[in-house]
Amino acid sequence: MKCGNCDYENDGHQLTCNLCGHLLMAESDQEPGSDSGAPAGFAVVEGRVASPGDATSRGPRLIVAGLPPAPLKNPFVVGRDDKCDLVLRSNLISRSHAVFDELEGRHRIVDKDSANGTVVNGVPLDPGIPRVLSPGDNVTIGPYTIRFVIGEDEGGSDDSGAQTTHMQVATEYDAGFSGRLAELSLLELLQSAGLYRKTGTLRIRVGLDQGSIVIEGGAPYAASFAGSVGMDAVKRLVLLEDGEFRFESPGEDFPPGERELDITMSKLLLQAHRFRSEREG
Repeated sequence: MKCGNCDYENDGHQLTCNLCGHLLMAESDQEPGSDSGAPAGFAVVEGRVASPGDATSRGPRLIVAGLPPAPLKNPFVVGRDDKCDLVLRSNLISRSHAVFDELEGRHRIVDKDSANGTVVNGVPLDPGIPRVLSPGDNVTIGPYTIRFVIGEDEGGSDDSGAQTTHMQVATEYDAGFSGRLAELSLLELLQSAGLYRKTGTLRIRVGLDQGSIVIEGGAPYAASFAGSVGMDAVKRLVLLEDGEFRFESPGEDFPPGERELDITMSKLLLQAHRFRSEREG
């Protein structure tokens, strides 16, 4: 697949360019209507389970969209290196990103000081500090959502796909896409915009207050809300519980002004999770 950022010709269907690291969520080379496991027009996310389980497994395991169940051993390493127990292909993921283990009957996850962090149920982990897991917990590593399961999977069948929300948003995330933040949070909107390299302006309105987040190629470019700009505006926006949103395609004068946000979407999302944790904590 050819990178839209640097024109490097990549082999296979990896998520990011091997040369520059740019997300490769471009049009796939599959025929329309073929069963790729992803919506038409988007590349398949690549990963591998070193020792896959079967659909009848009911022990502790990890569920990732498009991959077989991954039974947990002690320890169990996740990263993009081929030696990991769960290999996830993305340059947003460190070679040895996180480790699952079991201590005194409790299953835990530890972020191994990864470059872009690990999030459990929306809360970023402190590197090196274990977090005890409960069945049904969702772990976010790079663009992947991983569900921790023991026994019956109440979150859905093992092949139901943990990334359904992002893929549904991606198919609709064009000019005129609109809704309410109470139904689809700003964090979900931003994560999907980053994952699928959207370009345009996400406009938010809460009563008389208006704001926007400008996105270019899946990366945050600028933000404003009720007099605030940059990360100050982002902080106020991600704390909103409701409001109207609408996505607008770029016009002739896009992007507007100079870049205000010199940060990747992944790091912005991690910071947004911290803002929300600080408010709730």
